[in-house]
Amino acid sequence: MWSTRIYVTIVVATIVACAATLSILRAMFIVLPGSYGGPLSQIFNITQHARLDEDVYDHPLNPHPVLRNPVFDFLYMNMNDHIEHHMFPLVPFYALLKLHELIETRCPKPHPSLRYADAEIVPFIWQRRDLSRAPWPPLRLTDRTYEPLPL
Repeated sequence: MWSTRIYVTIVVATIVACAATLSILRAMFIVLPGSYGGPLSQIFNITQHARLDEDVYDHPLNPHPVLRNPVFDFLYMNMNDHIEHHMFPLVPFYALLKLHELIETRCPKPHPSLRYADAEIVPFIWQRRDLSRAPWPPLRLTDRTYEPLPL
């Protein structure tokens, strides 16, 4: 409750300050950033988490790795290496690429782009009622050996 009250107080104070100074600058830095990056963040989150099964504890079987361009990699803080993030959540974002190189043989092949990932995810989202007909292809580990982690 207290964190919500503090958040609402900050938002109201920001709006009052904007009205008093006749400038939207404070809101652009305090209130509005969630609306700038929010939609893009949700697009990335859906591609990474749409297949998560609650009863599967083997992380490489869950998220969809997706290759992105360098700008999206920067904006999404290297979370295209998302399986690694779930397997080792304490690894900082800047070390995820190096971690990915260490455990690459344990991870599925990534989708080549968001378009390919969405081609699998959108039909699944539209037919949520019958989960037995999930359109997921078999896990793409066919050309790699499933090796234990190199610890």
